[in-house]
Amino acid sequence: MIVVGALVLTPSTAGAQEVPSGATKESDEQRKWVPLFQRHAGEYVVRAGSEANQLAPAQWLSEPVLRWSQPVRGGDDGALYLWLREGRPVAAVTFFTFKWPDGKRAIVHERHSLRLGTVEAEWRGREVWHTTKPGVTYEPVPSAAKPAATASARMRQMHEITRDFTARTVDDKDKDWPLRLLPKPLYRFEGSTHDSLDGALFALAQGTDPEAFLILDARGSAEARRWEYAVARFTDRKVVVQYKDREVYAGRNTVGGTDEVYHSETVILKPSDKPEDFD
Repeated sequence: MIVVGALVLTPSTAGAQEVPSGATKESDEQRKWVPLFQRHAGEYVVRAGSEANQLAPAQWLSEPVLRWSQPVRGGDDGALYLWLREGRPVAAVTFFTFKWPDGKRAIVHERHSLRLGTVEAEWRGREVWHTTKPGVTYEPVPSAAKPAATASARMRQMHEITRDFTARTVDDKDKDWPLRLLPKPLYRFEGSTHDSLDGALFALAQGTDPEAFLILDARGSAEARRWEYAVARFTDRKVVVQYKDREVYAGRNTVGGTDEVYHSETVILKPSDKPEDFD
């Protein structure tokens, strides 16, 4: 299993990182929220189901795979965490903060299932999420070459495939906002299960804020193995993803719900800028 971070170095990061164009040095204001995000993430208990719906505890990656900011929509700081089962991401939860015009500050938890089975989550001993449908659907990548024999060659194939995907969000005035592919995968899951040889989770972002996920996976038996992809929204805005100018995903404006695969929830709202007031 190979873990690859993006944008900000963490103890779980493998190798040197490329800082995307336009990224800025973290401010003290941003850094002060990191311990709060870490505590909130550590208070989660996530269980992931198999396709037969048998729930089992998921493993929390205790360091964020991405630290991000949202210069367009005004998010001050955010951190993205993953939970794994059998080496594969089954749930993504991001924790972020922003300030409303009235001066109140929000702490938001945004969740998406990446699992073919169900996912449930507790936070501070209370169930906050229980999906009832698969979080993603896999489709073959059209005309893709057979997955290569070596890990390095497969990584090159994945990068080539991602270049054919584009995405955008649409605001409430029907204005398009193009998303960009972050240059490195957030997480790579090589040899995680018997029917998956290799794969990776990529982010399509505004600024450095992930607004959609693209998962690539070399799936199937050795004789029939092929590259497949899945798309997951990670925004409350309408989001559209295309592959070579063909629409492959469209999601409406929504914050989702506690029983849906995507859910965005303001968990604390206070007139304060002190992280200790949000514990």
